[in-house]
Amino acid sequence: MARLAGLSWGLTVNQAQPGSLHAKGYDAFATGAPGQPVFVLCDGANGTPRGGEFAQALSGKFLQSFSEPLARADRQPNRQSVDLVALGRRLDELGQFLDLQFTDSASTLTAARYHEERLQLMQVGDSHALAFRRSMIRGWQHVTSLGRHQNQAGRPTQLIGAPLPVQPFWYETDEPGDWVVALMTDGAGDFLELADLVDQLQLLGRSQPSLSDLSFCAQSLSQTALARSSDDDISVVLIWMRLD
Repeated sequence: MARLAGLSWGLTVNQAQPGSLHAKGYDAFATGAPGQPVFVLCDGANGTPRGGEFAQALSGKFLQSFSEPLARADRQPNRQSVDLVALGRRLDELGQFLDLQFTDSASTLTAARYHEERLQLMQVGDSHALAFRRSMIRGWQHVTSLGRHQNQAGRPTQLIGAPLPVQPFWYETDEPGDWVVALMTDGAGDFLELADLVDQLQLLGRSQPSLSDLSFCAQSLSQTALARSSDDDISVVLIWMRLD
């Protein structure tokens, strides 16, 4: 178990090339109220009629449910952690509910939170969710990248709202230390390397970074993706947590 001793976050949302077909943006971000370290980033499916509106509604609805304690039915036997089968069913139900409002539309979902003394990440779709931890000797080190639902052509194979059962990817840890979670849409993550993120994180000092510090890093990563010819909507969220 780990106590949350510090929290900061910064972001850039819906960056795009000038004149891009995606310049209006299809991404949606939501975060909990003070004292609720919950973060949700959704990327509306561009090929669907109302993907952006679906993503906006999904981010708010999921934020609300992800901010609440786990129901007994959602826990794995004898553990405090989440039951991914039960969570998948909940996401299916949420997708069906939203599809009644935004017909034939869908969205990815990436989320992070500090909950029940753990840092937890989840993902559905082809966006990117990564975790880094600062080593006293080597600086920031990549710990994990959640799996992505995509086929060989790079298209998402699972989306919230699509007529397929959702199987979310999940990671959690209670290991003490300084952590950074990166939530990125595919328009950012597909054009960035791990080294790009590590290089940005190495700019952070040992003290708690500010919103401006993390937003600067997020913006720099977005600019790198743009410089590498990303023609999709680009969003990057960086979340710093200190666990004791």
